[in-house]
Amino acid sequence: MEALNRPVHDLADLTAMWQAIAHPFGFSEPSLFVVMMDADGVLLPSVLDVKENPPRPDPALLADLAWSIERVIEGVAPGGSAAAMWGRPGRPPSRPDDDAWCRSAHEAFSAAAFVAWPVFFATDETVGIVPPDVLVG
Repeated sequence: MEALNRPVHDLADLTAMWQAIAHPFGFSEPSLFVVMMDADGVLLPSVLDVKENPPRPDPALLADLAWSIERVIEGVAPGGSAAAMWGRPGRPPSRPDDDAWCRSAHEAFSAAAFVAWPVFFATDETVGIVPPDVLVG
């Protein structure tokens, strides 16, 4: 869990952080994970784990989530950033519902007034950045 105690400065740091969150335990159900960082890349002290998600994302709810994250960053970590990862139990590759969740998270975070890191996707076996063609699909 050392990766959770280091600042996130680049994609390698972000990948290590998501790997520390996703493994070795895997997932019990599909979840959207969100972390927030201050302007120096230091993680704020909580990881949001949004569970009990419907099979397809609700863009309005994700926009509300992004708005809430904006308020937190604005109040506690001005100039900060946020990152999201969609994780689910099972094996790769991604499924259409996974792609829809990643795309919707990307759209909501990209429209927000904070720096948004690339969206990640994880299964019980893998963690990786979502390819751009999935995000614009």
